[in-house]
Amino acid sequence: MNTIFVGVLTVSDRCSRGESEDVSGPTLQKLITEIKRFQVVIKVYKIVPDEKTEIKSTLKDWSDRLNLNLILTTGGTGFAERDVTPEATRMVIEKEANAMMVAIAVASLKFSPNAMLSRAVCGIRGSTLIINLPGSVKASSECLRVVLPSLPHALSLLKGEVKRISKDHMELPQDGTPTPLKHPTTGTPTHLNTHPQVPPPHFNPHNTGTPHDTGTPHNTGAPHDTGTPHDTGTPPTLTPHNTGTPHNTGTPHDTGTPTPLKHPTTGTPIYKVARRHRTSPYPLASMDEAFSSILRNAVPLPIISKHYSDAMDHVLAEDIRAKSPIPPFPASIMDGYAVIASDTPCDLNVVGSSVCDRDNCNHSSGVTVEKGQAFRITTGAPLPVGANAVVPVEDTLLLKETDNGREELEVRILKLVRAGESVRPIGCDIKTGEVVIKSSTKIGPSECGILASVGATTVKVHQKPTVAVFSTGSELASPETESLGPGEIRDSNRILLITTLQSNNFKTLDFGIVPDKPGELKAALLSACEKADVVVTTGGVSMGEKDFLKEILVNIGAKIEFGRVFMKPGKPSTFATLQSGDRKKCIFALPGKFVSAVVTCNLFVLPALRKLSGFLEPRPTILSAKLSSEVRLDARPEYQRVQLRWEPQEPIPWAQSTGRQVSSRLLSMLTANALLMLPPRSDTCTSIKRGEIVDAMVIDRF
Repeated sequence: MNTIFVGVLTVSDRCSRGESEDVSGPTLQKLITEIKRFQVVIKVYKIVPDEKTEIKSTLKDWSDRLNLNLILTTGGTGFAERDVTPEATRMVIEKEANAMMVAIAVASLKFSPNAMLSRAVCGIRGSTLIINLPGSVKASSECLRVVLPSLPHALSLLKGEVKRISKDHMELPQDGTPTPLKHPTTGTPTHLNTHPQVPPPHFNPHNTGTPHDTGTPHNTGAPHDTGTPHDTGTPPTLTPHNTGTPHNTGTPHDTGTPTPLKHPTTGTPIYKVARRHRTSPYPLASMDEAFSSILRNAVPLPIISKHYSDAMDHVLAEDIRAKSPIPPFPASIMDGYAVIASDTPCDLNVVGSSVCDRDNCNHSSGVTVEKGQAFRITTGAPLPVGANAVVPVEDTLLLKETDNGREELEVRILKLVRAGESVRPIGCDIKTGEVVIKSSTKIGPSECGILASVGATTVKVHQKPTVAVFSTGSELASPETESLGPGEIRDSNRILLITTLQSNNFKTLDFGIVPDKPGELKAALLSACEKADVVVTTGGVSMGEKDFLKEILVNIGAKIEFGRVFMKPGKPSTFATLQSGDRKKCIFALPGKFVSAVVTCNLFVLPALRKLSGFLEPRPTILSAKLSSEVRLDARPEYQRVQLRWEPQEPIPWAQSTGRQVSSRLLSMLTANALLMLPPRSDTCTSIKRGEIVDAMVIDRF
């Protein structure tokens, strides 16, 4: 029996403050377990106040991070001022499921005319169904019972359970007579029957794009989506097999029975485990071949305009020229006195001051310094007309001041100065029209400061890629899982990859955990390709009977550029491309072992993202390092995890191994800041001695 994970969210100011006990939430938890098709697990229950932002963030977190199948909210759906649950839900869902709300309204109006005051919403985010229910115990229970009969089929669709969906379709009557909805636990007809059923269309897992397509987990969002030709859900746009018209009833794939996914090279259905490949059909690519293939296919993204304050970490797509000189006037380098150099040393009358002020009165009024006179001046202030040098205040002596001490009247210049001393001439830093930042420069804090100084407030930059990330594996559990089941492990690869990408300033979309089910994997890949420029997955690319990713990539029309690489760790690494309009999406299917995933992310994914971002040199930084201990070479080029450290007075760092170099050993990455790039073993060289110099690729900041 398959499992569905459910979250119950009670929205109530009073309950959240502890002023009232929540009864509706626990009642819904008990009621939802009446679905007998699945093992129902209440994974999370929470009470929040009637605050839109908190409701929204909770729904997003439960959908995206916890990957719940169903979320039930109770409360906040009426006309009261603080009833905002529907508004928060609409901000989260990607597809509306209006028919469920219509069914609830029709049934509820039989009991109370006040049912028409409900503003509840039902919809889908990713593969999570979200249903708003009223706040009272009676009303929320009655409304949930209305939709209970349709939930098993709805959740099967969202989970991509192909066989179960087909069975549901085949159980529909074939003579066109209406069939009452049945209760999921008793099998008896319910009181609600709003739509007659019709004979099921042929189920075709390849046809994911026509309005009559009822067999894929993507197409579940129409108001009448019950597996019949009423289904008008929005299909994914990246479906190479979608060649049908809106009345497509006779495509070559449309045979009336599920079409199994097949190995692309043998044509053998993947469920025939005994006939799977015993050796990989994909040739081993060299590291040079793999890297060249990635950079060749990673075409820089379009050029966009950004405000300079939002352009950090983007790559400039134009030369930036100065509109005016800097400084725009002769400016003092010191705090002191503006003088005529030929007067010094001498006693001078102080006749004015020049300070850093946008309204510098003495300077703007054209007051001129004459022989025997001085102006008090601050650093950066304009040099007054007539003066040609500045004497630092440290080289003067005050001779006379006003009675109140507010003004200086006479100073003694103690040293000789030359014309131009301590003065920045006009344009000495930047001349008008000068290129201050060249195209293809990555914008950092210094570049932002220069852009501001020359008034370049809007700049053209290369768009940065968005990366969708998900882990594959039916054995994976959320890191928040407190008690693991038999065979379960916590998913660590996804957070590892996401944080690696984010630390390199790339935007990520967390697609969660996807089980080893072809339908769900295909749905996740298509959705990820729709929403992101690059897709990164981990797991499912080796030779196991549940390693489906390569077959699914071929099935959706992707071109596998390479399916294995001659390297250690990371041999099963796969890189594919999928054409979407005039854009090419890059897909990296990385191995499932922790170390293999992070090593290949640094070797393959990050350079591709830099190339897409417009970097002229996307390759990683490579340093020379000395081995701290002897290393035995492998038959494949190996990337060992090391910590680089510099000894005093030594220009070349030492590379210290992080311990046992096994691809599944998480701790080998703990202190690593570089990957040792070791050549393969040869007849003449089987090891490298301590103190010898090798290349090391930097993977972390020091």
